[in-house]
Amino acid sequence: MATESIRTQLQSYRERVDEVDDTLTTEMDRWGIPTLRVAIAVVFVWFGALKVFGISPAGELVACFRRSSSRRSPTASRSKASTSSRTSSSSARRW
Repeated sequence: MATESIRTQLQSYRERVDEVDDTLTTEMDRWGIPTLRVAIAVVFVWFGALKVFGISPAGELVACFRRSSSRRSPTASRSKASTSSRTSSSSARRW
């Protein structure tokens, strides 16, 4: 008798978990992509606003990345040295 009631309770828990799982899956399927689109749009707008106000940290991040990548490979620093004058003048015109 006690075993039967435990099985019944477990079965009802499983059914409830399956209902919750189906509900979550349906809602995630419905709202997942639109939510990701909004999140990416917020990031783009945020970085764009920072750039407009002149407080964008992107330049510092790129400079930091270039320094760390040049320390990794000695050939990268030589190739960057030969092209640095060309890229710096073209990037200055672009921005």
